[in-house]
Amino acid sequence: MKEFKFEYDEKTHSFDLTHKDILKDLAEEFAKALEIKPYQVAVQVSLDRKVSISKPNPIGEAAVEAAEELKTTIRDEVSKLHDRILKLKKDEDAGSKKAAGEANKDVKATKKSLEKLAGEFGGKIRAAIEAAIKDEAGEKVKGRSASRTTFRGLKLEDCYFDEKADEDEDEAPPQLDKVVKTLAQSGKELASLTEEEKKVRAKLAGEIDKLKDTIDKEQKGGTDFDIREFVKSHPRDVDPLEKAVEKYSEFLDTMQTQLKETDRALNNAKKIADKSDALRKNKDWSKLLDDYKAAYNRVEENVEEKVGILPEVEQLLEDDARGTNAWKSLASQISGMKSEANSAKELEKNGAALEKLLKA
Repeated sequence: MKEFKFEYDEKTHSFDLTHKDILKDLAEEFAKALEIKPYQVAVQVSLDRKVSISKPNPIGEAAVEAAEELKTTIRDEVSKLHDRILKLKKDEDAGSKKAAGEANKDVKATKKSLEKLAGEFGGKIRAAIEAAIKDEAGEKVKGRSASRTTFRGLKLEDCYFDEKADEDEDEAPPQLDKVVKTLAQSGKELASLTEEEKKVRAKLAGEIDKLKDTIDKEQKGGTDFDIREFVKSHPRDVDPLEKAVEKYSEFLDTMQTQLKETDRALNNAKKIADKSDALRKNKDWSKLLDDYKAAYNRVEENVEEKVGILPEVEQLLEDDARGTNAWKSLASQISGMKSEANSAKELEKNGAALEKLLKA
């Protein structure tokens, strides 16, 4: 498993600690029972320029040690969750009908805990750096931390248990009017977000092109070029792209959150229909719900594809850019990605039709 990467930028007076995925090996090992998405760590700690840093390595070691402690806690939680799921699977094989539901509760609780721990990286790493500087230089300093640490999700594999896990078994039965209202509102919101996504994505592609043009000028006709040195020495040139990546990542997170709420409403609508003879026999209801689900699936797949492109953008600032058209190619690929705006408009249309049908 890859370790944390730590860098000190003397010009910007900042420390950067990153890790692409602290759960990658566990995701592969536990894939049969759990779908574990990337857990990316990215923390920057900036210091006042008056502070003198002559030996950054001991400070880096302290920062990595703090990050490793959190990483260990996170990995232990995932490993313990996997052990509990294995036990619950044995319980199901022995005849338990509640094992899948218990496993699903465990997964949701662990996911919530891991998301909370993601928010602790910035503060803990900043505190470790401040303490290390005090030990090294004998002076008390106050740093400013910015964390883009994200955990993209955790779920129980659908086919691992024979029984279907009831995600809402402790909640009151869904009410049809509220479910339909949620579907209508979600359709409208996703239609709006899909239109806005095109603008945010175009901005990202534009920043990639702009920075590539700057890099081309620095290369001076094929001379050796080190992208990492460029990033360190040209923070003003790099900052717009980093901000565009961050904004697009946050925007896609917003879309995924909205999609999860929509999926929950769709599942509740199906539960209601399964228990209602009138709804099962209502062809208009069935068709609208099927059309809504199909449009939802297209939008969800489209968003997942865009989430998958982000690591490639981030990799641009780590790979040697000499003699390559990767930047222009990726910018063109991002610009040309489908928006699924029509599918999102179908969500809005079908959501409104479902609401109208309920009122009829």
